[in-house]
Amino acid sequence: MGRTALVTGSGKRVEDVSQALEEAGFTVTQAGGLPADIDTACADLSPGSLHCYVQLPRQTPVSGSTLVARIHEFLSEGLLKRFESAGKVLPLLSPDASVLLVAGHIPGGATPDDRHARIDLLRVLARAILADCDKTDVRAVVVGTEFSAGEIAEMALNGAGEQRRREAKVAALSSDMSYEDWQREFLTLTAEEE
Repeated sequence: MGRTALVTGSGKRVEDVSQALEEAGFTVTQAGGLPADIDTACADLSPGSLHCYVQLPRQTPVSGSTLVARIHEFLSEGLLKRFESAGKVLPLLSPDASVLLVAGHIPGGATPDDRHARIDLLRVLARAILADCDKTDVRAVVVGTEFSAGEIAEMALNGAGEQRRREAKVAALSSDMSYEDWQREFLTLTAEEE
């Protein structure tokens, strides 16, 4: 059996990334970002059989009457659901699987955005995945939203190599930081031992 991949999220991006992975030689299972979609997809996969998991963001409409309610809804139904989804996929990962957490979970216009905080939550998820898979060669990385479907497939195929991991982390840095803050974050990321 060849290499298998699971792509989750919402919208056309799932189709684009799935097609790029298929062109790279993966057999791909697609799932929407809802828990029921992921449950259905996971039911068809055997434990330890998944070589790649690409978690794309899903659309999360927010409609709370207050800003606090909208932020709570965005976090609980959006970013934090990504942790739940990853937890369902963990038992399916092969010992050398690549996990790519693609950034881009953006709140609606009426909700303030903190891109740095969003990326930090995805980094926490990546580190949690690595900790849960510590006796394996599983690689988990946060990938910037600007990477094309083909680039994501290349990272999946090559195990999200160290240079690409660093590029993805640097690309995910907030563009509205002061130069001093950006420099501090850049130096931290490029000097970090994985």
